[in-house]
Amino acid sequence: MNARLSLLVALLALFVGLGAGYALSNLVSDGGGAAARGGTVAGPAHDRVELDRVASRPKSDVKAAAPLADRGDAELSRDDDAPGVTEAQFTRAREAVTAPELAAVEGDFARRSGGDATQRVEAFVQAQRVLAGPMRRAWELDREPAATREAYGGSLLGRRLLIARRLVEAGARCVVVQSPGWDHHAQIFRQHAERTRELDQGLSALMDDLSSRKRWETTLLACLGEFGRTPTINAQQGRDHFPRAFSGLLAGGGLRPGVVGATAPDGSRVVERPLRIADVHATLLARLGVDPAGLQLAGDRPLGLVDEGQPISEILG
Repeated sequence: MNARLSLLVALLALFVGLGAGYALSNLVSDGGGAAARGGTVAGPAHDRVELDRVASRPKSDVKAAAPLADRGDAELSRDDDAPGVTEAQFTRAREAVTAPELAAVEGDFARRSGGDATQRVEAFVQAQRVLAGPMRRAWELDREPAATREAYGGSLLGRRLLIARRLVEAGARCVVVQSPGWDHHAQIFRQHAERTRELDQGLSALMDDLSSRKRWETTLLACLGEFGRTPTINAQQGRDHFPRAFSGLLAGGGLRPGVVGATAPDGSRVVERPLRIADVHATLLARLGVDPAGLQLAGDRPLGLVDEGQPISEILG
């Protein structure tokens, strides 16, 4: 992997930052969403380190928002109204999962189930590195100038994007910010306007911020949703799911600017240069210096890194 390049992805918003050096698990997340959790075929040691959602709220609202490891048996509250987890509480939890007595129980479980309990414990311990290392202050937004905070906006998404930038600067290799609430099957004109304002303001501020801080060329930004919406309005004044045509944003990271592909005027179908999500995955991997045609192993079973995707040559520098 290109150690000089950071990856920042907004999944409506997913933001990922891969910077040089800080030895954490593959992914740092803001705690939103339930999809794609864990290290999957790579094993629990590659589970993401999840930050409590309260970390995205103003510091005055929480005691000391703590990171957490994202798995069912070690997951702390992600409720936006949670009071937070103090450093002492998190330390006690870490000491509990690394106690010799628990290790013996986990070892017995691993032998009987065929699972790797040691990896799960290690993944939890990795979360402590966030709390004890340079990233612990990344979500203390009162350290940012007021003008910077205002530029990102007062929305939860704006604060999350600012925290993500701070995490990348603190050495996070991969940061994810999610922005749920775009599934407007009804009343899209009333609900969509606020969400788009939040995204426009926060994402624009992030781009300006990365550029002014000389990180634009070494940070790869992707803003993507999971599918498109119908070109027509339904009876409930909303738009339904529509996978036939949708768009995404890739920027920074040395990518060549431009527009790739086109839809029909009404957005009903792709009429020029159709691409698949696998092509986006292949492009991100290629820009990070990873061969998209490479394999990973799920036990003894080889799996492709992407599903036959090809890098988008038009935007690769």
